[in-house]
Amino acid sequence: MIDAEVKSLLIEKFEQNRSKDVRSIFDYPLLPEIIKNNSYLLEAGNTPLWKLESLSDFFKLEIFLKCESNNPSGSFKDRETVLPLSIAWEKGEDHLYIYSSGNAACSAAYYGKINHKKITAIVPGDIYPEKLSYIIELGANVIMLGDELTVYEEGYETYQKALQILHPNNSYKDLSVNNIYRNEGGKTISVELVDQLNGVPDFIIAPTANGSLISGVWKGLTELYEIGYIHTLPQIVSVGVENASPIYDEINDLKKPKRTGKDKNYVVGSTLAASKSYDMHFAIRAIKESNGHALSCSWEEIVQAYKKFEHLESDLIKKENIILEPSAMTPFVALDQLRMDGRLKPNMKVVLLGTGDGHKSLSLLQPLLGELPVTNKLIGQDSNQIPSNKKDRNLIKINNDLESLLIELQKLS
Repeated sequence: MIDAEVKSLLIEKFEQNRSKDVRSIFDYPLLPEIIKNNSYLLEAGNTPLWKLESLSDFFKLEIFLKCESNNPSGSFKDRETVLPLSIAWEKGEDHLYIYSSGNAACSAAYYGKINHKKITAIVPGDIYPEKLSYIIELGANVIMLGDELTVYEEGYETYQKALQILHPNNSYKDLSVNNIYRNEGGKTISVELVDQLNGVPDFIIAPTANGSLISGVWKGLTELYEIGYIHTLPQIVSVGVENASPIYDEINDLKKPKRTGKDKNYVVGSTLAASKSYDMHFAIRAIKESNGHALSCSWEEIVQAYKKFEHLESDLIKKENIILEPSAMTPFVALDQLRMDGRLKPNMKVVLLGTGDGHKSLSLLQPLLGELPVTNKLIGQDSNQIPSNKKDRNLIKINNDLESLLIELQKLS
């Protein structure tokens, strides 16, 4: 329990931060003390919250998009990445590793580049080509495990074994999903959207694979509630990919076969498709404690949601150059599902978490959306546009086996 005096001081700090024109997520009063001493270029967050006027009229709701694609590397993963990076670098670890399906590795590569630090990214073979090119362009060493049918979980098991052999007693070197400080960054989404809304929404709907996003968001909300900064809590809704959403399966007590890269719904890629959740406990708790819901959707539903969003919000899309990656469209699918189930009542406030930028999946989106807004972002550069010598130097392709990975990691040490 937090005593009244401490609560008052914390609320005062939150109010002071709220009045700033530009805030750093390192100003967040409830971050662990180990994170506070940050001397690197690690800004993230301060992303816009846009009201979707036409979509709100269509659903008779107040619908907002928290556009996490506006983070420096184009996804909410920047919030999760900067805190483990800060801690590791402060402890003198200059060569860090990350296993990622794309967005988290893009984030680590971005911050490694601007801080002149060495990053080695290990990725599964089903990574989007644009994400792969982005990581390479930023100078990270990249090891790709397997081919396009090699999914996240298969590669992660190999990666974990390799890192335990090479660095058995050093958790700071690993920026991947099991790093305990990643969720601390995710919770900063909560205070931002509460301040931007000047209150608490009725629902927060989030794309969910591993579950780190809703785990962090709920952690932030419950901390704000505990100190008295907010007085109500929203319902948390997770949305995964049909037949590849372990959190949905767990909530609904379903048993599914181990996924492969062959199901048509996995065109979404390992950005969202999953057979294991590494934040399962905390994600399930977020849904249950908030009286929330776990949903799933198909690729066809994502396509239809894209078309509806593009049609109804075309002015905002053009003005703000909004291109969301496929996984970030799943909350839009959830709106239809929740409405049909009678869970959404007129005038409720609903926040959709737009988790990632579609410039990192243009090869998938271009045929679907046709003409796309022009932006000056590096994200989404086609891998064929990268000079071949740079691709050869930075990218290593190997089979997904422990011995091969150990050999390559030792070469890069």
